[in-house]
Amino acid sequence: MRQIVSWEVAQKGFFNQDFGGAVVNGRRNVLTTTAEFTGIAFLTEPRSFSPVISRLRIQTSAHTDAQWNLDYDTKKGRISGSTMLVDWRLREFFVGGSHTFFHAPGEIFVTNPIPGPDRFNQFRVLLGYGHPNKRGLSAAANFGFDDNFDFVQYGTIQTSYNWSCIGVSAEYRRFALAVRNENQFRFSLSLANIGTFGTLRRQERLF
Repeated sequence: MRQIVSWEVAQKGFFNQDFGGAVVNGRRNVLTTTAEFTGIAFLTEPRSFSPVISRLRIQTSAHTDAQWNLDYDTKKGRISGSTMLVDWRLREFFVGGSHTFFHAPGEIFVTNPIPGPDRFNQFRVLLGYGHPNKRGLSAAANFGFDDNFDFVQYGTIQTSYNWSCIGVSAEYRRFALAVRNENQFRFSLSLANIGTFGTLRRQERLF
């Protein structure tokens, strides 16, 4: 049996607003009870309630999946984080996309007087054909776009070809980040019942 729709809405209340003096004003305070709840360090000052979290997932078939995670900070009256994911597969073809918005909590920088961006607004697109165990050719590509700075942050192209007992995979990846600007080439060779050798790891595969 498949669960078609699931939706969770929750908020935490805190009787001790400064967590026994653990909260330092103007700094991001990372505590287990808050990090496990939202994943965002929203404690920059004493507060009675956490942001409201919403976790919505829709899976209308075995080939489709959509998720929307939303965090709304009632104290500051704004969305602190939103992530939308969509994946769809038709036989050997698949497509996916995501949008991530994050509003960093206000923080007073003591050691670094130059503040970084307080908002992140990014998109990701994935297109592909095949899967790791498919005989013959498989290929996929993805890229990430930063709407704040209006440029493509990264792009990846992967391809592989499998015979009956051997497979080869290759990847080209391009990064264009503020502290990282480089090209990467990776390759792997897979032998049936033996293993995989090379620089392209399984967890980095797009398909």
